[in-house]
Formats: sequence, structure tokens, C-alpha cells
Amino acid sequence: MLWSPLGLYKTNADLRTFSQRKGTSVGELRKAIPIAVIDDEPFAAEVNLRSHGYSITQIGDVKRIDEVAKYRIVLCDLMGVGRHFDPSKQGASLIHEIRLAYPGTIVVAYSGSSLNSPQARSAKENADLTLKKDEDISEWRRVLDDLIRKAADPYFLWQRTRLQLTTMEIDTRTILLLEDAYVRSVLAGDSEGKTFGVGIQKANLSNDARSIVQSLVASAIFKIFVG
Repeated sequence: MLWSPLGLYKTNADLRTFSQRKGTSVGELRKAIPIAVIDDEPFAAEVNLRSHGYSITQIGDVKRIDEVAKYRIVLCDLMGVGRHFDPSKQGASLIHEIRLAYPGTIVVAYSGSSLNSPQARSAKENADLTLKKDEDISEWRRVLDDLIRKAADPYFLWQRTRLQLTTMEIDTRTILLLEDAYVRSVLAGDSEGKTFGVGIQKANLSNDARSIVQSLVASAIFKIFVG
């Protein structure tokens, strides 16, 4: 009897097949998922990728991590950026900060030089993937099509967020309550994330943890795929 109330909670397992049921086409996903490019030089593949329907924007180097808050995928050069964070690690320092602040954001590290450089080795600790900057455009499209499917999957998004909350030592009960509110918002088609927002308000969270979960409400996943 002690454990029976847990059956009343919704868990991330209830979202395991959500994206498959939605049946959104790759073409729709390309338009819907915002992609940022962090690079101090022109990103040669950008024009081609945009012509294939990707919503991609080069934003140069960044001074604050919240400049990437609205993007679900970030492509980050490893050289010549990160000057406002750790110049010695360059792009790897940005990737580390993005992973901490926005655990649900997918980050791809790329470089025009060796992927065995110190910066590349450091980036691999936090990036989802590493690529050569001059990779064939067909490979860029293949990779991005795979990643936008993940970016559109609320199950994947919460898995990453929950892991970060656990790393931050948020207590299990709070994570369970947040997960229940999140899943209920998604399944109900709550495009504004109101149910999840109420759960966040009730939770006893540090400012950093609250910022992480609040970013989910503002993300494209609610407004594009839930509503």
C-alpha cells in the first residue's frame, strides 16, 4: 500500500512513443527546429542547408549563454570563439556552459583542423557529436535530420534534463513531481506548459535548477509539437 500512490504519477515512460505518434515529417522538422551556428568566420554549409529547409542562423561568438536559449540545436566551432568564457579552451568552453545551462539542447562541435586537438578532446566530453567543418553537405544533412528528430522528442528532452537535475542533487521527490507535471503538459497538448509551470512554482529549487526547467516551457517543444 505504501507504494500505490506512485501509480497516479505520469512518468517519462508515458512519452516514449509520443514523437512517433505525432508523425511530423522531416521537412516540417527542418523548418520548426531552430539551429544556431557559433563561428567567428562564415559557415560554408549554411546557405546550402537553408536551401534544404533548415532553420539555421549564424550568431557569431557569444558573450552570454542565454543568447542560445531559443535554439534547440547548436553547431559550435572549436576555434576562434569562446573568448568571453575560457579563451584557452575556446569553443569547448562554450559547449561546456551550454550543457550546464540547457541540458536539453543538442550541441555539435566542429573544426576545420584536427579533431584530436586539445580543444576537440575537451569538447568531446560535453558535445553530442564532433564533425569536420568541411564535411560533405550530404553528411551534414544526414546528421542534422537525425538530430532534429531527437530535438523534437519530449522524451529525449526530459531524459537529459532529469540527468542534470540529478547531478545537481535535486531530491528525488521534487524530480518526480516535476516529471509528472511535464508529462501531463505534453500529453494534454498544453502548448503554454501551464501544468508544468505550476509544478515548477511549487518545487523547492535553486535558482540554477529553476532556470533549467523554466527553459523547457519556453522551448519550441511546447509551442510547436505539443499544441
